[in-house]
Amino acid sequence: KALLEQLYFIPAIRRAMLQNIPEMEGQDGDFADELRAVFRCLHQFDSKFFNTDEVSFSFKDDDGKTITTTEKTDAVEYLHMLFDALESRLKGTPQKGLVNECFLGSMLSQIIVKETVEVRGQTYGDDNPYKSEAFEDFYVLNLEVKNQR
Repeated sequence: KALLEQLYFIPAIRRAMLQNIPEMEGQDGDFADELRAVFRCLHQFDSKFFNTDEVSFSFKDDDGKTITTTEKTDAVEYLHMLFDALESRLKGTPQKGLVNECFLGSMLSQIIVKETVEVRGQTYGDDNPYKSEAFEDFYVLNLEVKNQR
């Protein structure tokens, strides 16, 4: 429930869900339609409680099995499944890149070798260190907290 509320407070996601995604005619329990219903309730502010069962029951894993809120799921895994479901639903709409636009980050991994080394026939050393760089995309950035297990 908290994750759905957090998504609501991201302006681009909220706008897309409230305004721009065409409803799936004749498909009961469509994830995006149910998520839109949650967003509409949050947008109206007059409701102090909203049952998220419908959006939960509409949320399916890769095998088409309903993901239940009573099932213990890693938060990051759940978030990735939610992003996959949302991306799948947004295909063919003007918001098709919305998840990447809002959440995709890129991290640079860099290795610098200052000792003398030969790589692909070229010698590197103190004045000309060898550098290797690779960019990695991510949706969730794991951070170590100092002095925590």
